[in-house]
Amino acid sequence: TWLVRTAAIEVAAPVAVGSELVGTTRVVGARRVWARRRTDFVDAGGEPAATVHIDWVLLDHRGAPTRIPPDFDAVFGTMHEPIELGRVELAAPPGDAARTAIRVRPQELDPMDHVNNAVYATYLEECRDEWLERGLGDDQAAWDFVVARLAIDFRRELRLEDDEVLVRCGLARLGTASVTTTETIL
Repeated sequence: TWLVRTAAIEVAAPVAVGSELVGTTRVVGARRVWARRRTDFVDAGGEPAATVHIDWVLLDHRGAPTRIPPDFDAVFGTMHEPIELGRVELAAPPGDAARTAIRVRPQELDPMDHVNNAVYATYLEECRDEWLERGLGDDQAAWDFVVARLAIDFRRELRLEDDEVLVRCGLARLGTASVTTTETIL
């Protein structure tokens, strides 16, 4: 079984609901027990829309990390580029950061009864939305903010019996642009 360890998403252009995207996925690196998958999305005109890097860890029948079998190279090609397992380094949250407790909901579980990895992004968006609704942001442009970069470091699995997930978010400034910063505390 492959388990998502980290995910990094970069949105290059706005994508409207209902738009068709074409994704091309390839394995771009592998080391002992993990592999990196890159998916490039383009819009109907062939213009770049988003790039996603996901680091997967291979688990054995007990759920412990195990070596990738040699036939992996035969199928996906030998990986020569040096890569390190993705990690997310978090800066201190802004002084006006909101803190939101979110309960794990049954519909968020995958077939293995873990919170699906894409749901973590939803938790971050819920915190951002609550932060904005409370009027903690001082910049009207934050209301129009669309996530352009998102990096998630999955430190442990979440299950339905987990009491709550604590999420902090706030507004930080990069140059003249305003961006929301988010942190999930497990």
